[in-house]
Amino acid sequence: MRTQLAAVLMIGMLIAGCNKQAAVKPDFSIGTYNYGDGVWVLLTLSIPTSYATGPEGVEGTLSGPNTWNSGQPVTFKYYDSNTGDPYWTWWSFGGTPVSGDYTVSIQLPEYGLVTETMRLDASNLLPQPNPTISINGDDITVSWDPVSGAKSYYVGVQRVDSNQNRIWVAGWPTTSTSIVFMNRSRVEPGYSYYAQVYAYSYDRTKYPVKLCGQCNISYKASESISLSSDGTIVLSPTKSSPAGVSNDAN
Repeated sequence: MRTQLAAVLMIGMLIAGCNKQAAVKPDFSIGTYNYGDGVWVLLTLSIPTSYATGPEGVEGTLSGPNTWNSGQPVTFKYYDSNTGDPYWTWWSFGGTPVSGDYTVSIQLPEYGLVTETMRLDASNLLPQPNPTISINGDDITVSWDPVSGAKSYYVGVQRVDSNQNRIWVAGWPTTSTSIVFMNRSRVEPGYSYYAQVYAYSYDRTKYPVKLCGQCNISYKASESISLSSDGTIVLSPTKSSPAGVSNDAN
């Protein structure tokens, strides 16, 4: 009986130890963000949603070589998310990227302090997409040429009024180089529409998102397209600055 009891206790301790070790380690990647006006440092993470703490969020820091950001660390923050489990997002930080080691540090509930050092090759960039947008009735089509090194894309469409207020119309991840948003009832004269295309060096169409060694993103907006009252289509330049933190829908 004592032998059996000892065996049961030992099994219980082993199970408890295995459960303690089963915590999923967050996945980080450093990379480059090649957007409309330059290149920034990119931090991507994939993290279990259970590690989020609610509306107050969780803060972390990113530090890099002494010649990046004047040698000073930058902070970032994430919140609970409905994007799925694990929670996936990215941030971009201004300043010309510098090759070298970057260290991310974040204190996570249910896990503890996570510190990881990653190496960045600042010359490793994804070329920018070259999106075009067209409207046929209430259908909006966005197309672009394949981006060398890209494994997936995210396409978004925004509507802009005369006061430059922007309204999100539609968005979707894809591995194709063309997408049609059908029956978008908000295609109306008096507004202009433009497309935003993000290219990724990894597949962000599948969950959970699996990060690569150096995850890169590039971005470009299409020209704006508008409909006059008589239905005439007019193209014009778009002034669009992508956000510095994104789940793409910006």
